[in-house]
Amino acid sequence: MKNYVFTESYLNLLYEVYDKDSEYFKKLLNFILQKEHLEFSKRTTGRGGHRHHIIPQFYYKSRNIKVDNSEQNIIMLSFYEHILIHYYSLCCCKIYKPKFASSLNLICKNFIKDFNKSIIMNENWIMKNKSEIEDIESYMNSDEFSKLRGSNAKGHVVSDKLRKQYSEFFKGKSFATEEGRRKMSEASKNRIITDEARLHYSQSAKGRVMSEHTRKLISEHSRKYTNEQVVIIKNCMRNGMKRMDIVRNIPEVKNLSKNTIYRIMKKIENNEL
Repeated sequence: MKNYVFTESYLNLLYEVYDKDSEYFKKLLNFILQKEHLEFSKRTTGRGGHRHHIIPQFYYKSRNIKVDNSEQNIIMLSFYEHILIHYYSLCCCKIYKPKFASSLNLICKNFIKDFNKSIIMNENWIMKNKSEIEDIESYMNSDEFSKLRGSNAKGHVVSDKLRKQYSEFFKGKSFATEEGRRKMSEASKNRIITDEARLHYSQSAKGRVMSEHTRKLISEHSRKYTNEQVVIIKNCMRNGMKRMDIVRNIPEVKNLSKNTIYRIMKKIENNEL
């Protein structure tokens, strides 16, 4: 658990976005400072966790500056807390009021059945329906909801435009800390895949037909490496470097995926390259 301590520069930003004399700003600040929040994580802490930016993302995007994803600006909340903090933010904001209202309506509309946006603008309604909201969150954390989301996603096609946006967003980014990488590396060493797991993977893939588009993408992607990159990977292997070390530390192969590097290393081991 951790408590929040704001720097002076961050408080000045808060005062720019929110009306510091508003009773709702005091509620917002007390809520953040007095509550023992879940330990900060760049990802949600399990299904159902809500990651909230205190100074919203649209504030930074409208000024073409990098969004503050630091520990100071992000809190992890339950669904009920997330609705409440959005309501406080809407009531005390000085700028972007339509965007604050839109964010609140969106989070409610997505999760609350038969939600009417006119009724949420009341703190009493939120508190009165706390148990219903918590029941919704409990359902969101259930295996039943997880299976429903999975079945709804089947057959969903991601457009080329959206793929490109994802690619640009994640390019060069790493969401794991050094400690996290070390733990993942240790966990993967000497990992044994059981016969039961192998059978499960085999059964899952049985009958799956790969589209021509996917085949073409895989074929094109597998030819993206150059002879110079192969030589560099060979030298790294001679020096005892492992695949993830090559991915992270060798700038000349940054454009290659982990799987491509793995295939190259396999071909080198089999004297095919």
